[in-house]
Amino acid sequence: MVGACLDRGQLTLAEFTEESLTDTAIHAIANRVEIAEDPESRFPEAYSAAVEIALRDGRKLARREAINRGHSERPLTHAEIEEKFLGNVRAVTDESTLKRVRTAVLSLGTEREIREFALDCATSGQLARMFRGGDVLA
Repeated sequence: MVGACLDRGQLTLAEFTEESLTDTAIHAIANRVEIAEDPESRFPEAYSAAVEIALRDGRKLARREAINRGHSERPLTHAEIEEKFLGNVRAVTDESTLKRVRTAVLSLGTEREIREFALDCATSGQLARMFRGGDVLA
């Protein structure tokens, strides 16, 4: 994970693909990573982490996140949640399905029936036919 973050500047589902897992640039960085126990960790209450990077010129860069993003003490904004959702769903489906599922998710908590939500989220024709036929959620 650290190698992917440093190489790509992010950690998303794309960093867990077969291509990423075999990326020699990521492995080159990962091979230089040392892991140590964090005495200041708030686990299991929060997923805290710290990183220290030693540069070739002798400088050290350090960063600590005592509380992970998305924790109740450090919640994501609605825009961040939507961005993460879209990035994750985009990795596994087409834009048409993505838009349909996004609209369905945003409708949660309304008067909309669960069957309509399930139909909008169904990606295979067979699954959609099951819902329409009443075999599921009858």
